[in-house]
Amino acid sequence: MEKKKKLIILGIITLTLVIIGTTYAILTWTSTKINLGLNSGCFNIDYTKGQDISGNLKLLNESDLISSNKFTIKNGIGISAVNIGINSTCTIEGFGSIYLNVTNISESFTTGDSKGALKYAVLSNTSTITTPSSVTVDSLLNQSFEIVAKGSIESSGKKLLYKMELSNTEINKYIIVIYVDNFLAGNSITSATFSGNISSEAEQKSPDYDANFEIETNEEDGTATIRKYVGQEKDVVIPKMLRKSTYTADVVSNPSEEVISACEDFFINGGMPSDSLGDICKNGKSGFRDMTLKEIITENILPLSYLQQLEKIGSITNLQTSYSSKKYVVTSIEEFSHNQLTSVTIPDSVTYLKGFFDNQLTNIIIPDSVTTIDNSAFYKNQITSVVFGDSVTTIGNNAFGDNKLINVIIPDSVTTIDNGAFYKNQITSVVFGNSITTIRDFAFSYNQLTNIIIPDSVTTIDGCAFSFNNLNYVYISGNSKLTAGDNIGVFSTSNRTETNNGITYVDNPNLKTIYNNSGKKFKWRLVTQGFIVAGETYEEFVTGNVSERKDGDTTYNAVTITTGQPS
Repeated sequence: MEKKKKLIILGIITLTLVIIGTTYAILTWTSTKINLGLNSGCFNIDYTKGQDISGNLKLLNESDLISSNKFTIKNGIGISAVNIGINSTCTIEGFGSIYLNVTNISESFTTGDSKGALKYAVLSNTSTITTPSSVTVDSLLNQSFEIVAKGSIESSGKKLLYKMELSNTEINKYIIVIYVDNFLAGNSITSATFSGNISSEAEQKSPDYDANFEIETNEEDGTATIRKYVGQEKDVVIPKMLRKSTYTADVVSNPSEEVISACEDFFINGGMPSDSLGDICKNGKSGFRDMTLKEIITENILPLSYLQQLEKIGSITNLQTSYSSKKYVVTSIEEFSHNQLTSVTIPDSVTYLKGFFDNQLTNIIIPDSVTTIDNSAFYKNQITSVVFGDSVTTIGNNAFGDNKLINVIIPDSVTTIDNGAFYKNQITSVVFGNSITTIRDFAFSYNQLTNIIIPDSVTTIDGCAFSFNNLNYVYISGNSKLTAGDNIGVFSTSNRTETNNGITYVDNPNLKTIYNNSGKKFKWRLVTQGFIVAGETYEEFVTGNVSERKDGDTTYNAVTITTGQPS
């Protein structure tokens, strides 16, 4: 087996945040090649060399930078570039990685009141400016690029920013941006510092890499569904195309066809009398299960690579075998659960996502090709950031439940957010797209939301959708299409608390006002208190008051339903 080849290049990047009011200057970028490795001529890695990262870092609103899956270059960010690929003269396949090596970072970014505010994004550089030294804020100002990776910088050490598949048909070009999220920045930001360097690695794809994925193929359209991941790597790149190999044995003419006909099941119930497999199976069915063979007397057999203790191949003649190999485009991903994955790169051929639940993923990029994120797709990970592509229409039950999301931007393509889709996170803000019609039960319950503006397109909000948050107000516009339905406890407000994984969730104790400009009547007591008392009738009204109610140790707050908007 050919030994894998690796190229590592280190770019020294000193990123010291110099504080002048709310302006942060990033200083000095240099780059040095190290450890060119074996056969490095097949890999091509190019950094910005000897260039200051242009622009001053300023506090920026992330919603002004990111829309759907695109990042717009603005003044106030730090920027640089990396090109990486395989030379066209080489026939190998490979992977590339971009790392950030943090050598100094202030506590305000790690455990302080600005934790999570220092962020990065890796963008696909599709501009005409492709030479890394020419990539600046001024040269790309107001241009938008697809996000391939995004996250927060919250600790020192080596951090994987992005891992990608490489080919010899093109050089992958990336823009790296660093920015400070105004929404997450606290007072301590004025004394914050950060420094580090960027490194990049490229390595040859091992011949058996595709065997990490169990796939089901469709011969008619040449597509594949990944049914299960069986590999050991924790940072996984899912290739756009996976190879499926087939070995077929034909007819044995020696020692006799009777040998094969008696061996159809190939199973041995007992032990072998020797370490050599010769003329067996004549008296009954036999085979290789649970055996440690050291010699097979045969000839012209190709598929023996998995017999790790095989020492000798002897001679049986005329055993005919055939080998076929074909690549299939990956369009669906079913089962990647319980693998302790820390990062995954999803190819832009995938339309359907499901089984990444119960891993250690922290940042997720959903490519533009994906239309459906199915039930529990990313349930129970460590996700702090997700960027949606612009084709997703449905976010399934518990799809991102039990994670660590803080800010969520729902793209315009999404129409349905199903039960518990973002249940039990730490979401403080959510921006809805303009096509969403349905928000199901518990969709955003158990979070840290402080206000909600209901999109005009929404027709249905089901029970407890926004319970156990920290809402101060709810706003419904005059153009709202919202209808009465199963609205029980949608905006419940009480003194209840619940603790999960060390996080205490409160039930909107400060929600005193709901601005209903729709002109429509709702049963507001059910909406804000969330339970039904037998024999009690519930009045529908446009504006009015819901009085306080006690139920044992629970106090449900009084709420005013009015028109207008918050001051």
